[in-house]
Amino acid sequence: MNKKLKRKWVAALRGGSWKQCKDVYWRDGGERCVVGVLLSVLEIEFREVGLSDKLDPYLPIHSRVTLYDMNDRGSTFGEMADWIEANL
Repeated sequence: MNKKLKRKWVAALRGGSWKQCKDVYWRDGGERCVVGVLLSVLEIEFREVGLSDKLDPYLPIHSRVTLYDMNDRGSTFGEMADWIEANL
C-alpha cells in the first residue's frame, strides 16, 4: 500500500470523525466501516458500481477480508489502524 495513503487512512481512522458501523461500507449520519473510511479518503462514491474493482489497486482482497472480519467482529478503528500500520 502506498505510504502516503496509508498515513491518511490511519489518521482518518484515529481522527474520530467517523462513527463505526458493521456489515456495510457506510450508513447515513457519518457511519463507516474500516474500508468505508478508506473509500472516503480516496473520494470514491459509495453508490458506484464495482467498488471491489476500484479498491483493488489500493487494498488487496486478502487484506480487505481480514479488515472486514475485524470490523464486523468488533475491533475498534484504533485497533484496525494498528493492524494496518503493522501489516500493510
